[in-house]
Amino acid sequence: MEVTLISTDSSITANGLRVFASMLKKSKVRCNCIFMIPPERNGASKSLYPEKSIEQACRIAANSDIVGVSSVSISSRHAIEVLNAVKESTRALTVWGGIHATTMPEECIKFADVVCIGEGEGAFLDLVNAMLKRRPITRIKNLWVNKNGKVFRNPARNLLENLDSLPFPSFDLDKSHVLEGDALVCFEERHLGGKYLVSGSRGCPHSCTYCCNALLQKLYLNKGKSVRFRSIENLILELEQAVKKFPSINEIIFTDDVFIIRPKEELEKFSMLYREKIRLPFQYYVSPLTISEEKLKILVGAGQTKLAMGIQSGSERVNFEVYKRFTSREKILHSAEIIHKYSGNMCYPPVYDLIIFNPYERAEDVIESIRTVSEIRPPFVISAYILAFFPGTELYCNALSEGKISNDSIFALDYLGFNGIISIQRPDRYLNSLVYLMSGRASERIIGAIPRFMLGFLTNRKVVAFNEKFPFIYLAVLFIVIQKRTLPKKILGLMPSGIKKAIKLAFGRK
Repeated sequence: MEVTLISTDSSITANGLRVFASMLKKSKVRCNCIFMIPPERNGASKSLYPEKSIEQACRIAANSDIVGVSSVSISSRHAIEVLNAVKESTRALTVWGGIHATTMPEECIKFADVVCIGEGEGAFLDLVNAMLKRRPITRIKNLWVNKNGKVFRNPARNLLENLDSLPFPSFDLDKSHVLEGDALVCFEERHLGGKYLVSGSRGCPHSCTYCCNALLQKLYLNKGKSVRFRSIENLILELEQAVKKFPSINEIIFTDDVFIIRPKEELEKFSMLYREKIRLPFQYYVSPLTISEEKLKILVGAGQTKLAMGIQSGSERVNFEVYKRFTSREKILHSAEIIHKYSGNMCYPPVYDLIIFNPYERAEDVIESIRTVSEIRPPFVISAYILAFFPGTELYCNALSEGKISNDSIFALDYLGFNGIISIQRPDRYLNSLVYLMSGRASERIIGAIPRFMLGFLTNRKVVAFNEKFPFIYLAVLFIVIQKRTLPKKILGLMPSGIKKAIKLAFGRK
C-alpha cells in the first residue's frame, strides 16, 4: 500500500501529519508527504495554488491508495482545490482531516470520500489496516464515510490517554516535498528556518467561544480527559533527536495551547533535563489565568527567551460575556506584572495578543482595552489581530444567525493588514484602528506608533466622534504607518541574498 499525505496548513513542521507518516512507516506502508503552505493569492489566477504545484502533487500521488489532506479553516479552499485535482487524476481514496474537517464535517464530506473528525491517529491506522485486509471501512470510529452517496457518520472514539505511545514526527527527506515558489521541491533542512515546533500536550483548560477547543470538549464529552501531557522524558528525547538530525536548529517553539499548566514538579524536571540536553532558546504561550511567578521563574531558568500571552480584550464584559474567557482586568495586569519581573532575563520582550473588530464590542469596551494596555509596565510588544470567525465555533454560529457575518467571512478579510481594516465598515473602526496602531514595541514613551501622552486625547469622546465622521484622516495616518513598517521588508525582498544577509547581520535583525 502507498499513502500520500498533503498539508495545506501554514507550518512547514505540521507535526500531526508527520506523526501519521511515522505510524505508516512502522506499519510498512510507503508514505509521501507534501507540505503546501498557502501562497499569497495571485489576482490574475483562478487557482489558489500554482498550477505546476498541483500537477506535481498529483504525479507524486499517482500510485497512492489513499490521499489524506489536512487543513485549518482558512486554508479549507486550498484543501478543496487539492482534493478535486486528486480525484480527477487518481483512483485514490480521499480523506480530509484537520481541525476544519472536525468542525465542519457536513461541508467537507461533499469533497472527500472520508472525513476524519477529532484526533485521527487511531482512526487513520484502522482505515489503512481495513483496506489492506479488504474489510469494510464504514464503521470506523472518528470517520465519516461517503459510500455511493450514503454518508456513514461514526461517533468519536475515546481520547488517547498515553501520548507517549505516539511515534515522533517523521522527517524523511527523500519522501517529503515542500511548495517553494510555484513548484514542489524536496524538503531540506533549510526549510525549517532554524526553528523546531513541538507540542508536549493536547487540549486546553479554557473554553473560549472563538476557539475550536470548546467544540472539541463537546465532541469528546465523557470520552477522556481533554488536557493530556506527554512525559518530560519523551518530550526531551524528541528534541534531542531533532537537534541531532538538524544541527541548524537554534530555537524551540512549544505550540501547546498553554504550556505552563503542567504541575510545578514536572516543570522542574523539564528545566533540569532541558538545560542538560538541549540548551537552546525556547518560547511558549500562556494565559492570564494559568501563569504563576513560581512556574515562570523555573522556565526562565531553563533558558526561556520569549513568551506570548493572550489578553484578547482588556474589557471584562467582553472577556466574560462574549468570549467566556473568565479573566478579570485585575488578573491581566497582575499576570503582566509577574512577567515584567522576569522580562529582564529574557532576550525578547513579552508579546501580548489582542483581538480587534469584534462586532459584539462597544466603544467603551475598546477604550477599556486601550486603558488596560497603557497600564502594563514596558517593555512589551502588542500584537493585534482582526477577529477571525472560525466555522463551527460558538461565536461563529451566533454571529452567523444574527446576521453579523456571512458564511465566507473567514476568507473575506486580511486579518493582519490595512486592507482588512479598510474593508470593515463599522462606526467603531476608528477606535479599533487605534488599537491596531498600538501594535509593536511599547516603551515608557510610546506604544506601537502612538505616544502614550496622546492616548487620553485620542480616546476623548469628541475626538472619537470627529474621526468616526471624517475617517479619511486617521486612515491616512494608518496607511503611512503600515507602509513605514512594511517598506524595509519589501526592499530586503528585492535584494540579492548575500546583501540581504549582510544588512540583517549589521542591524541585528532576525
